[in-house]
Amino acid sequence: MKNDKLDQRNIWKDKELIKQALDAQIDTFFLFEYKTGKVLLWNKCFSEITGYSDEEISQMKAPDSYYGKADLIKTSNFIKKIVINGSGKIELDLKCKDGKKVPTEYNVSLIKDNVSKPKYLISVGRNITERKDHELALKESEDKFMQFIDTVPAIAFIKDSNSKAVYINNYMDEVLGNKEWLNKPLKECVPPEIAEQMIKDDKEALEKKYKKIIEHVPDKLGRIKIFETHKFRIDIRKKEPLLGGIAIDITAQQHNVLLTKYLCLLHLDLLTLT
Repeated sequence: MKNDKLDQRNIWKDKELIKQALDAQIDTFFLFEYKTGKVLLWNKCFSEITGYSDEEISQMKAPDSYYGKADLIKTSNFIKKIVINGSGKIELDLKCKDGKKVPTEYNVSLIKDNVSKPKYLISVGRNITERKDHELALKESEDKFMQFIDTVPAIAFIKDSNSKAVYINNYMDEVLGNKEWLNKPLKECVPPEIAEQMIKDDKEALEKKYKKIIEHVPDKLGRIKIFETHKFRIDIRKKEPLLGGIAIDITAQQHNVLLTKYLCLLHLDLLTLT
């Protein structure tokens, strides 16, 4: 046991081994003075990503030399919190020698002196370029989808398991004028008899995963519109399922069908009379 402790002490005295350990890391590492920003220790990864030589890094200050104006304001407030909390996490764009900016997630820790005053800051940074690219691609995909949903000439909605609308598209608001439907009980949005039938259909669609129905709903002018509505369950991991819906206005078609039937009956009546 004593030999183990002795070996551990010897390891921490082995500066070359510590340097090798830091240089083997895939994350950037640097330690700088709290008051002056002078960088005292950094690893190979930091040099490679920034493109600065060891001599250049030794003459630069942290965080001033490595970040843009907006990030420095963000960093100033962050460091104040670090002094209070002892550690924290922040995302910044690391400025490289060639002008490129590398999005980086930092875990920062504070080292105090023997009278508990801030002395050093240790920063371990992970290149999150790939993650940011994925997030951007996802955001662009979501934007395209939302643009499609808000442009399509049909009603689209999402409800929670209690039939409260959590999303409605622009077309639905234009036709029914119901942005106020969001997060409200259905009975506050439509006449009670319509609400009861909708809730019943919603529950059945959630249970069976899909249901196609014909709905009669008043528009924002009070006129009854007829919709062919397709309701379907949206399963979300570890959460209550949601109900999605697409409703197509078939009012004109239904009126045409009724008109056709009326004309046929009228024609038969005329034939009978003659």
